Amino acid sequence: MQLLSLSPLTSLSSLTSIICKTCQSNISTLTAFTGAGAFYVLIMLYQGEEIKKLIPQRDPIMMVDKFYSVDGDIAETGLTLSASNFFIEEDGKMAEPGLIEHIAQSASAFAGHKALANSLPTPVGYIGEVKKFHCYDRPAAGAELRTIIEMGAEVNGVTILTGHTMVDGVKVADTQMKIFIEK
Repeated sequence: MQLLSLSPLTSLSSLTSIICKTCQSNISTLTAFTGAGAFYVLIMLYQGEEIKKLIPQRDPIMMVDKFYSVDGDIAETGLTLSASNFFIEEDGKMAEPGLIEHIAQSASAFAGHKALANSLPTPVGYIGEVKKFHCYDRPAAGAELRTIIEMGAEVNGVTILTGHTMVDGVKVADTQMKIFIEK
């Protein structure tokens, strides 16, 4: 998550021209608040329909609806879990494969962001292996998933990544994956 600190004299209207330094696209504002005598805006790079620029998946299996930030090999994404989500089971909670798919699509969004930053088409990726998956809790419909992806080494087109997903600051899942991204 990125915070933009503004002087108390900065108006919200001036936020419409914030540009991402990496991909040169407009940044969507999420929320604004004040604290310690300053004005802050919580920002995200992509949300809603803009996510479709980053990932090839479409409804009903689109599992990322927010792309918050990038810092080197680390990115943060999110998903508001609707009751109509493909992976919601009869008990109103997300099935474990849905958590894996959300983490994989978070990695895909990260790769899409990097491609967009370099004026390349959105790549298609495949899960090669899931290792050490842990599900600590199955989130319920209405939950806001927040996922941190860390990309590791790439060897022969296969990238190792780690990801963990939280709801309200509590870890609900983590895993390691090997993914192949077409270039």
